Amino acid sequence: MLETSIFEVFEKMFFLYLEPVKPTGADPCLKASISFTGAGGGTVDLYLSSDLAIRMAQNMLSIEADEVDDNQREDCAREAVNMICGHFLAMTDRNGHYDLTIPRCGPVDGPAPDSTGRLDYGVGDEKWAMTMILSESATHSESGVNEPGPAPGKGRAW
Repeated sequence: MLETSIFEVFEKMFFLYLEPVKPTGADPCLKASISFTGAGGGTVDLYLSSDLAIRMAQNMLSIEADEVDDNQREDCAREAVNMICGHFLAMTDRNGHYDLTIPRCGPVDGPAPDSTGRLDYGVGDEKWAMTMILSESATHSESGVNEPGPAPGKGRAW
């Protein structure tokens, strides 16, 4: 379900078609995060390459690459993680109530952390463009009952 949310947001909002790839160890330039609580809880982290962040802003704002500034890249990254998380939670539990934090974004040094909830994507000729990590503080079970999630720092794609 998380992957469906990622594809739908990137295709509809940014006109970008992502392809799953194996992690490459490439260094992202931005990290956007949003946390949620309610029927389940956790954090969604989005790590972006510089090229992808620029293309997102270009496509969303209908401007040229050389017109994209850092604020626009960060705004698009925050909007992307917000839309992906909201879409994912709505698909996961249509009747659940969730509270989301305000999305955060900033520069990042080093590669995205390894995690069991890690999903990596490329776009076009770019072998690696982004990593999405879902870290849970609680797992939403099929019965609708919250159960203990994985240990802190471990993630799982729902």
